Amino acid sequence: MNLKTVGLTTVLLLCVGLIAWVALRPTADAPSVPTAPAMPAVISPQKPEADLRAERDAFFKADVEPSITKADKLNREAAERCVTRLKESFNGYRAGIQPFYKEINTWGTRLGVIRRMPSDWWYEKTDVSDYIQAKFGKHLFTDKKLAHDIANALAQFRTDVEANQNALVTDIRAAISSHDLPGLPEIDYSKFAGDLSGRLKGYTAQSARDSVVKGIIAEVASGVGGFAAEQLLAQLIVRLTATVGTSTASAGGATAGGAAVGGGSGSLGGPVGVAAGLAVGVVIGVVIDWWMSSSFEAKMTEQLNGLIDDLIQEVIAGTADRPALRDGLRGSCDIIRQAHQDSLRVRIVDGGAL
Repeated sequence: MNLKTVGLTTVLLLCVGLIAWVALRPTADAPSVPTAPAMPAVISPQKPEADLRAERDAFFKADVEPSITKADKLNREAAERCVTRLKESFNGYRAGIQPFYKEINTWGTRLGVIRRMPSDWWYEKTDVSDYIQAKFGKHLFTDKKLAHDIANALAQFRTDVEANQNALVTDIRAAISSHDLPGLPEIDYSKFAGDLSGRLKGYTAQSARDSVVKGIIAEVASGVGGFAAEQLLAQLIVRLTATVGTSTASAGGATAGGAAVGGGSGSLGGPVGVAAGLAVGVVIGVVIDWWMSSSFEAKMTEQLNGLIDDLIQEVIAGTADRPALRDGLRGSCDIIRQAHQDSLRVRIVDGGAL
């Protein structure tokens, strides 16, 4: 191949290459071909709301209701401890019986009573009953002591309920975090507690006829004590008023009758001292009538132990007509459980906001 042939071949190849480049090069006006998006391996269809609700309901029954039952059990155990604590406080008053009757039986006390009853109309005044009541309060109890002991027992119950409620929220949060279920909410404790407080107040306004239950629920809902103690003391006053009346009617002597009336009516001048004053009214007639008797110590011991038994019966056990602390706590636990159930169901199953 000579030089001329090589040159012609080279020129020919360059022309073919140029033609190919012009034919195949992209132009500015030519549209680009879009790249097809990558398709997911599996497309999950959206479940109907009815199916999601059914799943949340199943979760509620399997994981939430057992936690509510656990909290309810702990609340009822706290209620029993509250009753036991208050009963121990009341039984502790018995330690003051002997010091009380020993002081009452001294000549100094007798002279003090004589100075305060100058004539047969003494029972219309409160001098003697106030004098005896001061000694009674020193050794046994006063209204303030009664209210303080009741309020302390209920305050501990309220603290226990709050701790159980906190544990309930912790258990439910753990259950929610362990399930991959669409629509399960976060449970905020402060919002839950606020919603629960509102529900408790609503339940007491609508359905709780028992004043003791209302008082306990009001304390749990608001955190402010004293409501239930006032109701229980009011019931005790009713009971003691009737007892004083019976003592007066059946008294064997005018002195005993006058003492009972003086102890009772003299104590009704204000809210402080009513129950303790009536308690003194129950025993003051016995003090006068049995002072000089050899059976004074035994009679006073029997009378004061009976008074404390009545106190426990009226404030803690109650009657069919006047439910007291034990039934009030049980009723309160029923309402608290219902509030837990309703509040959490609205949030978890219905998807409502707290």
